[in-house]
Amino acid sequence: MTTDYNDGNWHGWSGGKCPVHPKSVVEYLWHDTNQNRFGSAQRMAGYDKNDMRPAWPHVIRFRVITP
Repeated sequence: MTTDYNDGNWHGWSGGKCPVHPKSVVEYLWHDTNQNRFGSAQRMAGYDKNDMRPAWPHVIRFRVITP
């Protein structure tokens, strides 16, 4: 059984590759343990026009805003 991440709910994440379509817009919470920094952001799951994307290995929770 696969998880439907496009349900608008928050999903826990323990790192790894992007679990949704790269053009999906996600809101996410991240934690960088190396620098002990926390934050949140909203952007495309894959690379956007500025070559930015979420650092999926640091994402701890996310939800899909726009599939």
